[in-house]
Amino acid sequence: MSTRVNQPSISEGWASPVHGSVKREWVWALAWMAVVLSLTTIPYIVGYAVETSEEKFFGAVFNRQDYAVHLATMQLGARGEWAYRMTFTSEAHEAAYVKLAYIFLGQVARLMGMDLPVMYQVGRLVFGLAAGVAIYALLLINISELKVRRWALLIILLGSGLGWLQWLGGWLPQKDISPIDFWLIDGYVFFSLLTLPHFAAVIALLAGMLAFFLHYLRKPNVWKAVAAGLCSVLILPIQPHSVLLGDLALAGAVSGVLWQRRKWVWSIVLAWMGICALQLPLFLYNLLVFRQPVWHEFMAQNVTLSPPWVYILWGFGLFWPLALIGAWDALRRRDIAGISALVWVVGGLVLLYFPWNLQRRMLLGFTLPLGLLAALGLQALYPRWSVKGGNMMSWLLVGLMSISSLYLSLGSGYFVTLHPDELYDPGPLVQGVDWLAEQAKDDDLVCAAEATGQLVAARTGLKVYLGHPIETLDVERKAAEVKQFFSGVLPITWLQTAGCDWLVYGPYEKVLGDGVVGYSQVLKLRYRREQVQVFEVGP
Repeated sequence: MSTRVNQPSISEGWASPVHGSVKREWVWALAWMAVVLSLTTIPYIVGYAVETSEEKFFGAVFNRQDYAVHLATMQLGARGEWAYRMTFTSEAHEAAYVKLAYIFLGQVARLMGMDLPVMYQVGRLVFGLAAGVAIYALLLINISELKVRRWALLIILLGSGLGWLQWLGGWLPQKDISPIDFWLIDGYVFFSLLTLPHFAAVIALLAGMLAFFLHYLRKPNVWKAVAAGLCSVLILPIQPHSVLLGDLALAGAVSGVLWQRRKWVWSIVLAWMGICALQLPLFLYNLLVFRQPVWHEFMAQNVTLSPPWVYILWGFGLFWPLALIGAWDALRRRDIAGISALVWVVGGLVLLYFPWNLQRRMLLGFTLPLGLLAALGLQALYPRWSVKGGNMMSWLLVGLMSISSLYLSLGSGYFVTLHPDELYDPGPLVQGVDWLAEQAKDDDLVCAAEATGQLVAARTGLKVYLGHPIETLDVERKAAEVKQFFSGVLPITWLQTAGCDWLVYGPYEKVLGDGVVGYSQVLKLRYRREQVQVFEVGP
C-alpha cells in the first residue's frame, strides 16, 4: 500500500478568509487611526496656542534642523519648482529630482494658497492616514482572527520599546546615548507619524507594496503586481534607499511560496523581478545624481550610524518575544505573510550594521514587520487563553508597548508649554526674517548663526551659509568661520569672499560675539528692530 504525501498548496500559507462586516471593521480601524493621529497633533496645537508675540513657535517638536530643511524644500515647490536643491549650503550645484515629497507639498500649498507650516501638518496627517489604511489592509488579508487583527493595528501604530524602563532603572550602556524610543524616529510608526510626513508616506507605500504583492500571490492578477511596482517606484523620489526594505519583504514572500510548492514557480519569480526592474531607471538616476561632486560630498556627510545592539533590544522590547513566537509559527505553517515580515526584519537588522553611512535608516517603520510577526505570535497563543484572559493580556500588552509613544505625545505637549529656547524664536527676529523674504532675491545668500540660518531657510527659502550639520557642506569649517566673523577675528571682506549678500545680526549671533559692531559703518543697514539688524552686503 502506498501512502500519498500531500504537498501544501499556496492557499494553506495564508490566513483564512475574513468573516463579519468589513465595513464595521473599517469604521473601528479608522476611529483608532483618528485617535492616533490626534495624539500626534497635540504637541503642535499646544505649541502654536502658547506662542506669544515675543516668542514664536518654530513649528517643530523634534529635530528642528530637519524640519527647517523640509520647510525650505517646500518653499521651492511653493515657487513652482519641481527639482530639489540644497538651500543650506553656498556651493553651486545642479538641482535634482530627489526628496520630492516636500516639493509636492509645496506645490499643493501654492495651488491652495496655504501657509507652508499648515501644509506640513496637513501632509503629516494625510500621509499618516494613508499609512494606517495601508497597514490595516495588509492585516485584513493576512490575519484571520478579528481581535488579533485589531490588536495588531494598535501595536503597530502605537507600539514602542522599553526606553521608559531604561530611564527609570538608569540602564544606559553608554551614557552619551539615550534610549532610542525617544530619538530614533525611523524605527517607529508612531514616532514617524508624529514627526515627518515623508516617513509616513514611505511607510504607507511599503505597506501598500507588500499588501498588493501578497494579494497577487493569493489570487494572481497583473494589476496587483503593477500596483505593488508603482508603490515601489514612488518610494524612490522620496527616500530611495527605503525601497530595499520593500524588496526584501517581497523576496521573503516569493521564498515562502517556493518553499510551499517545493519547485521553481517562474510566474511568481518573474513578477518580483519585474517589480525590481521598474525601480531601475529611478535608482540609476539617483546613483548618477549622488556621484556629482557636491551631491557626493553631501552623501559623505550624511552619516546615520546605528546605536549598539543592546539599545535595539531595549528599543523594541516587548515586540521581540511575540515576534519570535510569530516567526516560529510562520515557518512551521509556511505562512507567506509571516515569512515576508521575517525576511524584512532579518534583512533590516543585517543592513542596520552593514558598513555604510545609512545604517539606522534601514529601521524605517520597523514596528510594521515586527508588529505583523508579533500579531502572528499572538494568534498562535490566543487559542490557549480564555476569551477574557486573552482580552486582558492583549490590552495589557498594548498598554505597556505604548508608554513611550504616549510620553512622546503628552510629554512633548507639556514640554512646549515651558517655552524651551530650541522650539521658539524671538518675535522680532521672525519679523526681520519675514522682511528679508520680501527684499532679497531668490538666489541670495544669507550669513547668520546656525539657528537663524534654519529660520531664514524655513521661512524664506533663501540660501544660507550655515544651518544644518549635513546639508551645509564642509560644515565644521563654515561654523568656525561664522563664529570667528561674529567675534571679530575675520575681516569684513570675508563676507564678500564667502559670497554672502545679506547679514543677519540678532540674538543668536550676539552669543557668538559683537564683532559686527565694528563693521556697522561699512555694511549697509537695511532693517532694525530691537535687537535685530539686517545688513545688505555690498560689492
